[in-house]
Amino acid sequence: MAKKSRFNPAAFAMTSLAAPAIAVVVFMVGMVIAELVQNGVGVRPPPVGGFILTLVMIALWGWIPSAVFGGAVLGLVLSCVPAPSWRTLGPAGILAAALYVLAGLGTFAVHPSLSYLFAPWASGGPNLHDPLFWTIPGSIVLAGGLAGLMYARFAKRG
Repeated sequence: MAKKSRFNPAAFAMTSLAAPAIAVVVFMVGMVIAELVQNGVGVRPPPVGGFILTLVMIALWGWIPSAVFGGAVLGLVLSCVPAPSWRTLGPAGILAAALYVLAGLGTFAVHPSLSYLFAPWASGGPNLHDPLFWTIPGSIVLAGGLAGLMYARFAKRG
């Protein structure tokens, strides 16, 4: 009989709080790489204190959507897959983040002011044809995958 995986609340809390901050780091690294490729010169990094404050603010602001969407997909995975591994939880994190991005865009379409509370990155009126707009949702989706991998690792440790 296959070993049934159990929900690990500490690992979930840690990774759902970390996912929004990971998205900021992925976004900043992507912007630095894009600047290097485009101009051959790196951008000046923000002051460390301001960067840490930004990470904390976005982690706290994004924690609820991260927990809601990540928890829903994790619950589905744990109920369908007997012992999910990193091969399952990484794509599950990508799926949860992609659902959040779609919900954020949908929230803006329904009520732009409400999207500021739920998905502040979409509140400025997303220009879907602008490649720069997609850097933030791309960072969110990649961070979701990394958070899924982190959950797999932390849940395994117990």
